[in-house]
Amino acid sequence: MKPVILFLAALSAGLIFVAIWLLLFSDKEIIRDRLKRLKATVFTPDDDDEEQQSFYERVIDPTYGKFIEFLSRMTPKSILEAYQALIYHAGESKVRKPTQILAQQIIYAVIFYILLGPVISLLTGKIDLFLGVIGLAVGFILPYLGLRSRARKRQEKIQAALPDMIDLLYISVEAGLGFYMALTRVTAKKTDVLSMEIKWMLDDIAKGRERTEAMKDAVRRVGVDDFNIFVTAVIQSEALGTNISNILKIQSQMMRLSKRQRSEAAAMKLPVKLIFPIIFFLFPVIFIIVLGPAVLNIITSIGESGLF
Repeated sequence: MKPVILFLAALSAGLIFVAIWLLLFSDKEIIRDRLKRLKATVFTPDDDDEEQQSFYERVIDPTYGKFIEFLSRMTPKSILEAYQALIYHAGESKVRKPTQILAQQIIYAVIFYILLGPVISLLTGKIDLFLGVIGLAVGFILPYLGLRSRARKRQEKIQAALPDMIDLLYISVEAGLGFYMALTRVTAKKTDVLSMEIKWMLDDIAKGRERTEAMKDAVRRVGVDDFNIFVTAVIQSEALGTNISNILKIQSQMMRLSKRQRSEAAAMKLPVKLIFPIIFFLFPVIFIIVLGPAVLNIITSIGESGLF
């Protein structure tokens, strides 16, 4: 039994080292690839450069790249598209790829499996595969939950900022500015999430992309229903030639109404959410404060009477 545990411990240590190494340097893969391509166009590699490369550049980096390519080939297209949508919604499309998230999930799964499997087996002297399976599942799902949480928070920020932006657009258009000039003026000095997405869309339009395609791409990146409704109304207004000022006024009223309805719905859910904290945390304290002295008096009286 002891040789098996020692073998699992040695294997675990090696896997932890490789996993942590990959995890620390996985976010730099895109920058490193770009630098390599730029260097290849300017310089020609020679033997001296290859000898000066570090162990990471010669072994770890190519291994990680092949692992990413393997995941890209083996993962179904629907899963990659779902991960890509989450990455867009989280605002990390410029720094992450779906295969990188999958690789991170596998690395976390290996680390948690080792921590809850062989390491605990080494400490307790018993092999427990169930804890290893739990660690495998927890480690695999944690990066996905983190990505989804960041996407949800970002979408909430966009949804909260949208009514104010539409009001400013309506005021600017009423003052005589065109719609896209108003977008530029409204988002010029802002650094919030919604303004950054609008700037990205305006930059695509300035580079020659069709307005409709740039707007639809922005909708795909944001993933918020209210923003989709707003963009759809603007596209239809341009296609039909209607007054954009009236569209913005109607959209502003709708967004305000939608925001009020969401607030009312959240307020109605609040009593239900408070039931369990009240039952498990507030009621026991009240019972101790109210009934505690009476219980102590009863115990004292029974002790003095000699019944027990």
